[in-house]
Amino acid sequence: MLALDYASQWQVALACSVACALVCETIGVAFARWTAKQPWWERALPIMRQTCYNFGFSKEPSPEFPDGTSDAIVLDLWSAVNAHVVVHFVCGGLMIPVIVAGAW
Repeated sequence: MLALDYASQWQVALACSVACALVCETIGVAFARWTAKQPWWERALPIMRQTCYNFGFSKEPSPEFPDGTSDAIVLDLWSAVNAHVVVHFVCGGLMIPVIVAGAW
């Protein structure tokens, strides 16, 4: 059973945050490797690049982006977004027993 004191709650929150970050990073790297090999990625790349521009990424090289918005940056953003989608789907799925049971 978890302790209910303030310090213990912070420790649990920190542990959950670290675990979530590791899972997201692992899924993101795997998703990037998989996506780069797909034949449709070449068609999706310009669309995703435009999405990056819409979110404020630089079209030209800048101090923040020395290579501009490179293919690697676009792929990294694509995989990070999809990794978070997977994590949210799994976390939401863990709520199904609570919804079915009708109680916490």
